[in-house]
Amino acid sequence: MHLDGKGAYDFHSVDGKLSWSGGVLRGGAPPVRVGDEYFCFFHGALDDERGHRVYPLGCYTFEAQPPFAPRRLTPDPLAWPDPAAKPEHWWPPTFYTGGSALRDGRWLIAYGASDHVSKVATFDAAGVEAALCPI
Repeated sequence: MHLDGKGAYDFHSVDGKLSWSGGVLRGGAPPVRVGDEYFCFFHGALDDERGHRVYPLGCYTFEAQPPFAPRRLTPDPLAWPDPAAKPEHWWPPTFYTGGSALRDGRWLIAYGASDHVSKVATFDAAGVEAALCPI
């Protein structure tokens, strides 16, 4: 978006279909620059086979230079929340990302689990790279 003090206007848009099996793409951690692109871990929202809402983890990348076009996306979630870890009568299973960092070949993902606890998950960076597909 372009902001001029009077309003917000489209700066650049990209047409295309995002193919992701984890439901509706939702918010996520702030992007982290790696080389010539940014990595952004996010959560999706979809209903499982029983009609219960579940929030899995995904990742997309975008260019590090304007117009910051999307480049790659994991077509399937990298992780699903553990329904067994959810307290009884609590919110649905969630993997709400709050932050990410790349350290020693591993992604560290801080996340909220079932609106109940904060955790850190680790993912092999090469595995995340292998899971990303061009948009």
